[in-house]
Amino acid sequence: MKTLYRKITDKRKTIAYVFFISLCINYSSYSQVTAFYNKSQVFKFSNINLWDWTVVNSSNTTLTCYFTVQINSIDNQQIINVKSSNISIKVGSNNLSRSLASENYVYIMNSPLVTDFKQGGSLPTGSYKICINIYSKENIILSDNCAPILVNDISSIRLIQPFNEEKIYTLYPMLSWTPYLGKENISYNICLAPIMDGQEKIEALSKNILYLDRNIGTVTLSYPNDAFKLESGQKYAWQVHAKYNDKVIASTEVWEFEINSVSSKISSSQDCYRLVKKNGTSAPYLNNGILKFAYENRSNEEELNYKIIDASKGSFLDRSKKIELHSGVNKIDINLNEINGLKKGQQYTLELTDLFNQHYKLIFKYN
Repeated sequence: MKTLYRKITDKRKTIAYVFFISLCINYSSYSQVTAFYNKSQVFKFSNINLWDWTVVNSSNTTLTCYFTVQINSIDNQQIINVKSSNISIKVGSNNLSRSLASENYVYIMNSPLVTDFKQGGSLPTGSYKICINIYSKENIILSDNCAPILVNDISSIRLIQPFNEEKIYTLYPMLSWTPYLGKENISYNICLAPIMDGQEKIEALSKNILYLDRNIGTVTLSYPNDAFKLESGQKYAWQVHAKYNDKVIASTEVWEFEINSVSSKISSSQDCYRLVKKNGTSAPYLNNGILKFAYENRSNEEELNYKIIDASKGSFLDRSKKIELHSGVNKIDINLNEINGLKKGQQYTLELTDLFNQHYKLIFKYN
C-alpha cells in the first residue's frame, strides 16, 4: 500500500514539475513581447488610430494575445477604453492595425464622445496619452506601454490678433487668423460687435448690432473706414467663420479686445507682446529689462521649458526653467534683471521647448 502511495505521489510531483516547467517556458515566451506606438502627432485621430501599434515578439514561437488600449486626457482622465479579441502574434514585428478589423474589438466604456468615435469621428484637438496592455490568453499581463499624442486638426481655424482681452491703441486694428487648410476656395466671414456693460462676449455677438459683418478671401483685415467707428474705452467681441459654398464649415472661438485711449499711445509699447512661431527665430519686445513675448498654447500644455544662451559663447546662463501655461495665447514676461551674468549690450538667445520637443528661438540684446 505504501509503495502504491509513493508511486502516486511521485507521479503527481512529476506532473506538477512538468506543468511548472511548461508554465515557465510559456511565460518566458510571453514576456518577450513589447509594443511601440507609431505616431506622436496626427491631424485626425479616429478609431483606426487606436491600433497603430507595432508589437515585437522576441520569442521563437507564435503567441496568442489580446490587447486593451486606453486614451487619457492630459490630466489623466480616461476617455476611451477598448479591448481586442485573441489574435496571433508571429515572431518578429507585427502591425496591429493590419491584424484588427472593427469586429475584432469592443468598447469597454460608453459616452457621447465614444458614440461619435465609433461612427468615424475624431478626438478633439489637444494632447492625450495612449496606453496599451498586452495579455496572454490565460489573462496574464505581459507588457504595457504609453505614449503622448497630439491631435492637431488642420481644418480648424484660430484667431491670432488682437490677442484675447488685449488692450490696443488704435481705432483701426489689424485683425488676423489662421487659414482653413482642409479645402480650397474658402471665404471668411468676420463678425465684430461692441460688448455692453454686464454682457459676455458671446452674448454681445449674438444680440448686439454687428459693427463688422464682412466676407473676404484672405486671413487678415485692417478695420475698414466704411464700417462703424470704434471708440476709445470700449470693449469689442469678434469671431471668424470659414465658409465653403456659402456654408459655415469651421468657426473660431470668440475673443475680445479693448481700445484704450488713443492719446495714451506713448505708453502702448509697454503692453507689446510678439507671438513666437515654431522652428523659427523671432525678436521679442524688451522693455526696462523685461522680456515680453506671446506663446499660443494649442495643445493644452501645462508648462513650457526655457533656457537663456550666451550667443557669443554658446554657454547657458539660465537653464531648465519652466513657465506655467493656460490654453490659448499666453502673454509671458521674463525679468532679465534677476538673471546673473547678463551684460549690457550683449546678444542672447532665449530657447523655448514645448511638450513635443519643438523649439522656438528669440534673439534679444540686453540693455
